[in-house]
Amino acid sequence: MKNYKLTIVGAAVALLIYLGSAAFQLELFELLIEFLDELEHLEVDELIIPLVIFVGFVVADSRRRNKANRINQEKMKIYQAMVQSTHHVLNNLLNQMLFVKMKAEDTPGFDPEVINIYE
Repeated sequence: MKNYKLTIVGAAVALLIYLGSAAFQLELFELLIEFLDELEHLEVDELIIPLVIFVGFVVADSRRRNKANRINQEKMKIYQAMVQSTHHVLNNLLNQMLFVKMKAEDTPGFDPEVINIYE
């Protein structure tokens, strides 16, 4: 439902326009044609097709960037999980090494030179 929020809003608006035009017997397409005929002297009608093409490419580019951003976000999540697991493994290793050092220091007769090498 969350993914289709704009589709649902668009369907509701289209339904409201349809019901409004049916209830008030409006011919919206004919009104649009009359409006475009009134703008003929301004030569605005020649901008419509290039504008539609431009908007189409803007939408396509936006969708492509959105897909690339989602892929990069997934990569970032994977990277962060990898760094956290590496950090966890490294901390475990350091704790185990510290434990071995403490046991070696407590063990009588353990070679102190080995402890110095460890340091």
